[in-house]
Amino acid sequence: MREAFWRFARLINLRASGRMMVHCVMVGVVAGCGALVFQWLLEHTLHTFLDGVAGFRAPPTAGEPAMHAPTDTPYSPYWLVAVTTLGGLASGLIVFTFAPSAEGHGTDAAIEALHSGRGEIPPIVPLVKTIASSITLGTGGSGGREGPIAQIGAGFGSFLARRLHLSSKDSRMLVAAGMGAGVGAIFRAPLAGALFAAEVLYLETEFETEVLMPATIASITAYSLYASIFGWAPLFKTPMFSFNHPVELISYALLGVLCALAGYVYIRIFYGTRDLFKLIPLPNHLKPALGGFLMGLVGVMLPEAVRMGAVSMGYGSLQLALLSHLGAGTLLAIAGVKMFTTALSIGSGGSAGIFGPSMVIGGSLGGAVGLWLHDLSPTLLHDPGSFVIVGMAGFFAGAAHTPISTLIMVSEMTGNYQLLVPAMLTTSIAFMLLPRWSIYENQVENSHNSPVHRHEFEVDILEELTVESCMVRVVQTIPEDASFHDIVETVMSRTHSNYPVLDRSGRLVGVLCFRDIRQFALDGSLTDVAVAGDLMEVDFVTVRPGDSLHEAMQRIGTGKIELLVVVSEDTEPRLLGVITRSNIVAAYSRELRRRRATVEGDDESSSPSLVL
Repeated sequence: MREAFWRFARLINLRASGRMMVHCVMVGVVAGCGALVFQWLLEHTLHTFLDGVAGFRAPPTAGEPAMHAPTDTPYSPYWLVAVTTLGGLASGLIVFTFAPSAEGHGTDAAIEALHSGRGEIPPIVPLVKTIASSITLGTGGSGGREGPIAQIGAGFGSFLARRLHLSSKDSRMLVAAGMGAGVGAIFRAPLAGALFAAEVLYLETEFETEVLMPATIASITAYSLYASIFGWAPLFKTPMFSFNHPVELISYALLGVLCALAGYVYIRIFYGTRDLFKLIPLPNHLKPALGGFLMGLVGVMLPEAVRMGAVSMGYGSLQLALLSHLGAGTLLAIAGVKMFTTALSIGSGGSAGIFGPSMVIGGSLGGAVGLWLHDLSPTLLHDPGSFVIVGMAGFFAGAAHTPISTLIMVSEMTGNYQLLVPAMLTTSIAFMLLPRWSIYENQVENSHNSPVHRHEFEVDILEELTVESCMVRVVQTIPEDASFHDIVETVMSRTHSNYPVLDRSGRLVGVLCFRDIRQFALDGSLTDVAVAGDLMEVDFVTVRPGDSLHEAMQRIGTGKIELLVVVSEDTEPRLLGVITRSNIVAAYSRELRRRRATVEGDDESSSPSLVL
């Protein structure tokens, strides 16, 4: 029995699998604890500054009641502007003094780390991100919580990989697992967190499949830890919405188009604001203060219902929209103003996430559309609140190019799975209408375009092809006793720089290199008596027909070797042919064209090139 167990263990590589599972659990524990600490910091900051100083109290969500009883401080628009300004100043000073890379939304930084190679994130970045984001959001800055939590998990994954000296591949998996665990915990959406980590890396509908299982383990761990303290209920409470009539799909298709248009506007506003702040002649440390000041001014000019969604996270306004407590005009105003307040808060250099604001924008837009359509046809559209859920999914799916994970995330956040069909339609339309624009600018088109995968893709092809498949069998050889003048005559009529040398019995005895011939000719005194045997190299590099092209390319290397001799597997190797660098490149290109033609109908526009 014991022997059978160890045979099974060796078969599934139990040691490696178990080690990776332990690593993922460790990452999940840290991400979950990070989510708990961040939520605690955020709640205390909100209570102290927005409530205690400015008298601003946003309505809570049903699944996440406030930790503190509200104060009796009266609302003051002047203090609101002061708090948002000072919060931006504090955040800017912390970020640009200790970790400038912690500015903006943290998920994009994790995506960049995953594409760049080992997925390395400096250890100080998650700590700075946590403190700065809690200040940004707690003082009224418009943003989301997923950015700092994702970076906490990703940062610990990177730290753990460095300390354990893990491979580049394992390091990237832990970083992605940490990112998914953070998202899964803070939004109480463990499945969506794991899918998000695998999907968010690319513009196209492609998953980083190797990170799915590590991210799943880490996400389950982080979610369980976080929910055991803050509760297992979904973030939002929703009525029992349902999808009952196929004609409703026309309305949801229209919502998909509107989500795509709004997503495009949001992306342009966000990055346009960021680029504008880069041109402002102020130190980077002070720009978030300016962004906070402008955001505060926008907030105080708004009606109270709109201000509730535009300032800080705004989740409370979504809860009210789901219960149909806000009008269509108010919801549309929240969607529009939220785009600008988020751009001012984060685009100026503030630190927070962008998933949360996207939920508010998409849900408010969907709620407004649902109410208008309900007024047009109340008998057909019974539940305008259902458009809030579908709008949340459609807007972020288009803006972030994450249709699958967003679909699941919204369902987990609301606890409502009855709207999967209309949400699938809306997210698909929004995704397809925004093929080149994304709120995450570090996404790449697909794995072929990812710097970290380009080399792996090339090696994969070269590993599958053998030397025998592209070697040259008709070879120009030089006899061992050929005179120098005969050698020169042969070399001048050919394009190669290396030639196999054979003895009288046809046995391979060496390789003659053009550079040796040239050096010998420069001497000139022995050219009349020298033969090939005097000039050839007896220590030469060979390959076998069954060797891979990757192995052949490694032997060629980046030096001056242009040709490898192909010999038989016999004890006394026989010359079978030669293979050159250009033969390998040609074989790679042919195989690449064949694969692309099979998968994409001979479209090679995004094919990687083999750099030799």
